[in-house]
Amino acid sequence: MNIAVLGCSGAMGGFFTRYFLRKGNKVIGIDPARARLRNKLFRYAGMDYDSIESVDAALVAVPMESTLDTIKTAMMHMKKGRVIIEISSLKKFLHDQLKMLEVGSFTIVSLHPLFGQSLKSPNDGTIAITPFKDKKSEVRTANMLFPDFRFRLISPSKHDEAMSLVISLTHAINVAYAKMLCSTKKPELLGLITPIAGTQFVISRAVLSQSPRLIAQLQCRNKYTAKTLNFFAKVVEEIADKARKGQEQDIEREIASLKDTSQDLLSYEAVYKAELWRIIHTMSKKLYNE
Repeated sequence: MNIAVLGCSGAMGGFFTRYFLRKGNKVIGIDPARARLRNKLFRYAGMDYDSIESVDAALVAVPMESTLDTIKTAMMHMKKGRVIIEISSLKKFLHDQLKMLEVGSFTIVSLHPLFGQSLKSPNDGTIAITPFKDKKSEVRTANMLFPDFRFRLISPSKHDEAMSLVISLTHAINVAYAKMLCSTKKPELLGLITPIAGTQFVISRAVLSQSPRLIAQLQCRNKYTAKTLNFFAKVVEEIADKARKGQEQDIEREIASLKDTSQDLLSYEAVYKAELWRIIHTMSKKLYNE
C-alpha cells in the first residue's frame, strides 16, 4: 500500500511511519520538520500535500488542535474513496466537528493508540477504535492496516470518560506528586525512599517526559476530567480529614474494603506479570539501591 503519514517527524507519527515501512508499505512523510529515515520505501515530502494525491491511506499524527484542519487539507488533496486515520487522544468533540464536514466517500478511521512511541512489539499494543460512521467497515480497515495490534471498540463519549480516569487523572496525580517532591528539596529524601515510592517517582518522571501542552489539553479539553478530578480531590480530603482526627480504624476499614473490590478489577498477579510493571519495578529498585 501507499500510505502518507501527516506528522511523520513527531513521536507517534515516527512510530507508525516505521511500523508501515516494516510491513513493506511505501510511505510519504509530511511534516515541517525533516524526517531522517533511511529506507528506500520512504519519501519525505516536507509540506507538499500534492504528493499524497494517490495514496491509499493517510494517517494524521499531529497536535490535537491541528487534527481537524489537517484532515480537511488531506481530503482536499487525496482521491475520493480513500482512508484517513486520525489518532488524537480525545474523540467526542472531534467526531462532532467531523460530522459537520462533507466527508463524502472518505473512510474516517478514528483510533487512539494506548501506548507510547517506545513500544517494542506491536503485539503488546492496544488501540481503541471509536466508530465514526460505518463501524464494520472502519474495524475491518483498522485490522487490515494494523494487523499486529489488539483493538478495543468504544463510543467517543465512553472513550473520553475513560480517558479522564486512565490518562487525565493519572497525569494529575503524578504532576502533583512531582511538585511535592520538588518543593521538599531535602537531599536525604532519596536515601530513604522505598521501592513503592521509587516506583511512583519513576512514573512521575515518565509523565513529565510527555508534552506539557498535551497534558494540559487533556486536563482542559476533556469535559469529563473536571468531574473526575473533583471526585478524587474529595476522596483525598476525606482521608486527610480522618488523618487529622486520628480515625485509624475508619481508614483501615476503607482500605480493607478497597483491597477486596480492586481484586475484582485486576489481580496483583496480573499486574505483576505485565512487562511495564517489571520495568518500573527494576528501575525503582535501582533508584532505591543508589
